[in-house]
Amino acid sequence: ETIASGNAPEYIQAAFDYGLKTPIGMCLQDAGWEWGPWLKGKQYKPSIYTTWRNYFENVVNTSTTIPEWKFNQEDVLVSLVWGSQILQHLAQNVRIAENNIVQAEKVAVMNAIVDGKAYPSAKIDDAWQQLLLAQHHDSWIVPYNGNPGDNWADKVKNWTGVTNSVSNAIIEGEASTTPGYVKVYNTSGYDRTDYVKIPLAENFAFSKLSLQEENKQTHAADIITEGRKKFLRFRVSVPAFGFKVLKIDSKAVTKKSGLEFKQNKNIVKIEGALYTIVFDTNKGGAITSLIAKKLNNKEFVDKNADGQFSGLRGNFYNDGGLQTTFDKPAQITVKAHGEDFIQVEV
Repeated sequence: ETIASGNAPEYIQAAFDYGLKTPIGMCLQDAGWEWGPWLKGKQYKPSIYTTWRNYFENVVNTSTTIPEWKFNQEDVLVSLVWGSQILQHLAQNVRIAENNIVQAEKVAVMNAIVDGKAYPSAKIDDAWQQLLLAQHHDSWIVPYNGNPGDNWADKVKNWTGVTNSVSNAIIEGEASTTPGYVKVYNTSGYDRTDYVKIPLAENFAFSKLSLQEENKQTHAADIITEGRKKFLRFRVSVPAFGFKVLKIDSKAVTKKSGLEFKQNKNIVKIEGALYTIVFDTNKGGAITSLIAKKLNNKEFVDKNADGQFSGLRGNFYNDGGLQTTFDKPAQITVKAHGEDFIQVEV
């Protein structure tokens, strides 16, 4: 809704005074909404309803030369009075659920074709129904309307939660039915060679292992820790719209890492074939240098900038005002170091 939603005489007159000969107002309106129509008699007369297409093609004066406006997202200077953060959360919930359900459908199709398993139509239909409820107008326009714990934002979280639960059960359940094996799906339409990260059970027995394909090709695998959880991380190639089954082998494959980690007092340097990255523990673990070797050793960190390249800062007005991590010492720990990756914690 804009200030021109009702074509008020003062708005139209202001537009005329500004030199606009055919001013137009706009408001999105729900079909069948009892509040409509917007023009209830107090509007400037004459006023007509029209579409944007008809307005530009038939209403405005097309005989004059109109400067070309290369419209981009930076020209959209609007916001919502209740804040954009909640909409970001809503969009993230919906997008994750959308991606998951599409992947689940493809995995279910592969299992039906290859293994003859029944396609879970009822479960997938229910998952889609819950996801579609998240498209309700009020979910995005008035997300905070409703009782605490049951407003529109809460409803979206619950609806997408059902979709994710169904999707995850199809994807993860099918991938872990055979003990001692890992089944990796590729639901895209092209071959992929990428990293896979799989959560491990608390009682997982192996501390080191490798993965073996049917043709006896062996892949190095790393067990990494994130918080209290452990994950299996490895790199594998999987054909388009297909899968690959890998056998877990308790014998680890030792391969030299292509990444080097060095620390000299407060300076930590990680270097590989593509990048060199430098951290300073005296500056809160801030990145003080990031060089891309394949881009003529381009340096991405501006040494002359007032601020730092990375870190956190904010105005904590109840706790001392402006705070930053750049003036606090930090410790950098290597959490995992594999063949072609390194994971550090600041």
